Parts: sequence; structure tokens; C-alpha cells
Amino acid sequence: MRRSLVPTFICILSLFCSYSYAQWTEPVRISDMPGICPRAVAVAETLHVVAQTSVWTTYLRSPDNGETWTEPICPVEDFYGSRTPDIISSNGKLHMAFIGRYQSGEPTKVYTIRSSNGGRSWGEPYEVYYNGWKYPRLAGTGDTLFLSCAIPGHILVFSSYNNGESWSGPFTAESEASAIDSGPNVLYSQGRLHLVYQMSNIDDTVGIEIYYRYSDDHGHTWSERIYVSTPEGVPNHKHSQFPSAIADSLGNLMALWFDYKYGSECGFTGDILGRASRDNGETWLPETRLTYTQTGSSSSCVILEDTLYAIWMDEDYLGCGYPKLMHSKSGDWGATWDRPELIDESAELLEGGPILFYNREEISPMLHCVMAGEPVNGPCDLYYTWNAIATKTADAIPPTFPGSFVLGAYPNPFNSSTVLTLKCGGGGDETIGIYDVRGRLVKRLDLSYAGGGDKKTVWDATDNSGRRVSSGIYFARVVSNGRLPPLKLIYLK
Repeated sequence: MRRSLVPTFICILSLFCSYSYAQWTEPVRISDMPGICPRAVAVAETLHVVAQTSVWTTYLRSPDNGETWTEPICPVEDFYGSRTPDIISSNGKLHMAFIGRYQSGEPTKVYTIRSSNGGRSWGEPYEVYYNGWKYPRLAGTGDTLFLSCAIPGHILVFSSYNNGESWSGPFTAESEASAIDSGPNVLYSQGRLHLVYQMSNIDDTVGIEIYYRYSDDHGHTWSERIYVSTPEGVPNHKHSQFPSAIADSLGNLMALWFDYKYGSECGFTGDILGRASRDNGETWLPETRLTYTQTGSSSSCVILEDTLYAIWMDEDYLGCGYPKLMHSKSGDWGATWDRPELIDESAELLEGGPILFYNREEISPMLHCVMAGEPVNGPCDLYYTWNAIATKTADAIPPTFPGSFVLGAYPNPFNSSTVLTLKCGGGGDETIGIYDVRGRLVKRLDLSYAGGGDKKTVWDATDNSGRRVSSGIYFARVVSNGRLPPLKLIYLK
């Protein structure tokens, strides 16, 4: 039976997000170039993705929130090989880090490149360090950037204070490590640099664990290491592996990993465990468990407002050697998790190595996931799926009218048409935009006076071309006043 995805998807990450699920869309292939270990970032409506082929680093983007994708390119064509890339956006520029070499037989080194025009072209590679092993990771704020990289026995951190034009370092964050088989997650929040990583210490008899350190001086010095996973002896000293981690701007942190301590159904899988911090790494909440089947592995996570979202590779649905992606969320900082659910139930596509990321759209935030996918009897390519998340602001607006809010709709939900009323509208020629869950404009409507300072219009569930739209959730917003919250509309045929 096919088991090729198991070693291929040894790259990992975890996922989390916000307030309510819609359904994940059916995964679509976005690249016909074999790709593993994807990394991604969203900048407004543009999604940027990097991945590793057998030899090269590839880059592709979507300018319209995942609707269409460019052909993949290799931005470092002069290299003999480049691999394990990462990508972030900071202060108007895209930054990519990777391990590469110019000639066969030359040692691999750590490089960065950057783009000032949204990925349409890339500058010359900058050699950050002469010795590169695997999995460089980037973080940043404004013109200040950080890069972490594992080399045998050490984790190094570099810094840039001119938006990637030059780099300083290395600064040693870990010097007694072995078995660093995944990328050290470097994170930044509220003036503090964070490092979440996997290793087995030379003096540690309990095996591989997940550790955490922080730095308050941009990586020059580091705190003592602490356990994120719970140290417990297990057979062969294989315990906690392949962490993914995320930090938000408010000092909230989340780490996920898979763990053998409850057993392994497939010999190379375990349960997905997690742990969160609410005080910028000063203390960590108790370890929590997302799965109970011992069939999980690589993960990815995000924090959106006060909700955690997780996604991981799981072999429970189709059996060992046939991974699918599952997801869950937590509204209480990991104390409890929703029942895990499949993203895609099709048995035709084996899935793994996910990266979860999000963007904040004007109407509705969106979760995005890029993964490596392998159709049965087909090649391993990159696939994409998305999930729209309704905002708290939009959900807080009552679905019926009248009410005390500025913008209302009645009836709502509706199956034919709904009357939109702007109470106490201004004196200008205001219009209302109708948007779908992906933030795309469906129709623009002119408001007319209805007496008493109110203005009204009717939406008959058609788009600007007069075609009837599909049933589902839409959002109405006063175009001339971006400060007013959008109003959620539910159209039922």
C-alpha cells in the first residue's frame, strides 16, 4: 500500500482561528509542481505561498483571496538547490528565508531574499550565515526582523534592523541540543522574542521534548529553557515531536505538537497536544489534548481574537499510511476543544504538511490552508482550501428589524427579498454594498429617502448582472461610511 506521504510530510505546523466555522471548501490543486513543507502569509487579499520541491524553492501567489493562482516560479534560479523556505510580510516587503547552495558539493548556507512589489520580482540573495542545516524561520515587526535556524547541536538567531537589507548575529539560543528535527519556531510579540522547539538534551534521559525560551533584548540573551510538553519517559525516548506555534500582538501564545506518551496507532503517529500562554510566555496554561486516537502528526495553528484554531495530519479516517487533515477550535484558550472534524472526506486525496494562516478582510476574516496533497496514483502537489469566519461585530447585529442599530434588514433571514433601512442616514447619496463571505462585492444599491431621516432600498438576492445568487450568508455595508459595522444577511431559497 502507498505510504509515500508519511516521510514526505515530516514538515509540520498547526492551526487555529475564530468564532464560528463555515465549512471548509473542497481542496483544489494550485500547483502542478511537486511541493512539500509549504509556508504562507496573507497581505490584504493577496496570498503568498512558498514550498520545497525535490530540489528547489518555489513561490506562487493569489491576488484574489485564493480564487486564482499564478504559475509557480523559482525566485532563486542561480542556485544548485534551495529548500525548507519560510515567508513573512513586514513593513510593505515580503521576506523569504531558505537553505541553499550555488554549486554541487558546496556547503548549504542560510539566505534571505525580499520583494518590494508584492512578489512580482525578488532581489539578490543575502547570505545570512555560512552554515545552514534546515528549517530557517522568520518573524518581525516593522523594519525589525528575526531569523532562527537549527544547525547540529545549536539553535541560532539573527536580527535585522533595516528591513532585511543586512543581518547581524548569530546569537546562540540553544547550545546543548540534539535531535532538532523540526524548525525552531521564532515568534515576536510585545517586545519579546519567543522560541518554541523540539530537542533532546545531552543530559536528558526522558527523550525528545518541546521546549520554550524567550529573549527581551532581540535575541542577544535568552531565558532558561522550560518544558512546554510534560517530560515523561517513553520507549525509545520518542515522546513529543514536531511543534508548531503562533503568537498574536496581545502576548497570547499557542504551541501544538504530536506526542507518543499515550501510544502510537501507526508507529509514527501520536495524539495532538497543545499548551497556551496568556501573558507573553511568563506562564503557561496546563497541557491539553485534542485527539484520543494516537493517529495524528504534523500540525499548524493560529490565534484569531480569543479563539484558537488547529489543523493537523491524521490517519484515523482511512487508516495508517493514508493521512487526511482534521481541524478543531477552542474558545477557552485550549481548556476544551471541539470534536475533531475532517476538512475533506474524499478518499481520493491523501493530505499532509498543512500550513494555516488568515487575513482580516473588511467584511469577514478568512482562514486559509495550503497543504501537500497526493491523489491516489497521482503526483504530490500543492492544494488549497479556505473557510470564512463570521466576525463578532457582524454576528452581534440582530438579524431582525426594527432595532436600535443604524443599519437593519427585514425580513432576515429571507427567501425572496429584504428591505434594508439606514436609520438617521446622512445627507449624502449613500449606497449599500452587498458582499459575499469572501469579501467580494456582489451588488451595489442606491438608498432613497423614506421619511423621518431614514433611507431604504431593497435587495432581491441578485448580483450586479441581475443573476440570482446562491443561498448562504452575505454582508451589507454602507459604502460611504466605513465606520459602520457590516450587517449579516441570510438568504434561503
